Amino acid sequence: MGEGSTTAAAERDAADSSSEYSSPLRRPMVYYNSDVAAVDLYHRQFFKYQEKKDEKEIYRCTGIIIEWDEVSKSATLVTSSQILCNEESQDNSIYYPNTKMIAHLLDGTTSEMELLYFSKHYEIVFFKVNGALDLQVALLDTELEFGSEACVLARDKNLDLICRRTTIVAMDPCEHQKNHYLFIDASDCEDCNGGALTNFNRNIVSMVLYALPNVAFIPSSLILKCFALWKKFRKLGRPHLGLKLTVNFLDISHLENLSRVYGISSGLIVAKVSNGSPAERNGIRMGDVIFHCQQESISTTAQFEDVLLDVCEKHFEKGINLNSKVDVELVVYNLRKRSRRTVSLSVELSDGMEVID
Repeated sequence: MGEGSTTAAAERDAADSSSEYSSPLRRPMVYYNSDVAAVDLYHRQFFKYQEKKDEKEIYRCTGIIIEWDEVSKSATLVTSSQILCNEESQDNSIYYPNTKMIAHLLDGTTSEMELLYFSKHYEIVFFKVNGALDLQVALLDTELEFGSEACVLARDKNLDLICRRTTIVAMDPCEHQKNHYLFIDASDCEDCNGGALTNFNRNIVSMVLYALPNVAFIPSSLILKCFALWKKFRKLGRPHLGLKLTVNFLDISHLENLSRVYGISSGLIVAKVSNGSPAERNGIRMGDVIFHCQQESISTTAQFEDVLLDVCEKHFEKGINLNSKVDVELVVYNLRKRSRRTVSLSVELSDGMEVID
């Protein structure tokens, strides 16, 4: 094939594919926190990290009590899995699950914690605390709203309360951050890792993750779903689709245009497709819109993750184990062709961390 033919073919392929940035659904992705204080903290944190590594210090996190067993007088808590990470791994990819963990309780006592389960992908870990006094179980609320005010609650190394007012913001994750991250408008939350994000009804809507350069959180709905699956099967999995998605449609003018011109009122925009993934082989491209998964409407990443965990649960119930192939059905809209199609992806059910490359 000659050079002219190759160029023409490439142009036709480009015209047939959607583009993340040319998509009329798209607003610019926010990859950074524009707060000057946050940027300064990011650079200072690097040097703190170096000092901590030399001093052999380990992580310290706040924990949230999610279950209490009256018979055994033990509590189950959830916190950030970063507490298990090797400090030499700046991307939190090396874990030490056999590390001795101590819980510092508010009455001044300590209790050794028993590791129950940790998820590398969702970055949460469940511990059992034995021999503790009666501990109050947190009230987890699965409802949250972008733009609403909330409070970050955590404990510092002296167990003094940290309380910081903030706002839940609509923001896309950075390149290295997970698809399920949601964010708050905060900069300095270094001591709040594993802490609670509460609404003004005093219910916990999420767990805070210190994930620079933006402070992230994992919604309570996802934590409860993971915990329920672990209790039922003693394991947790997730279909790896090889897709990174953006947040929901964000303003009324775009919504009206999409509804009027394209007939779309909800969905998630594909921001990145992993090379060689089943999604790429089935023609899914950046800028496409996914608005159904497993025949359920989706408009937020939290909803999407919930559906994927439902896939995991149904296959576990059938006796299908981890590392097996499972089918996930998506309804995809290609904006350039103005065409809608149903795609079935055969993907791996994995308990590992999904990397979109």
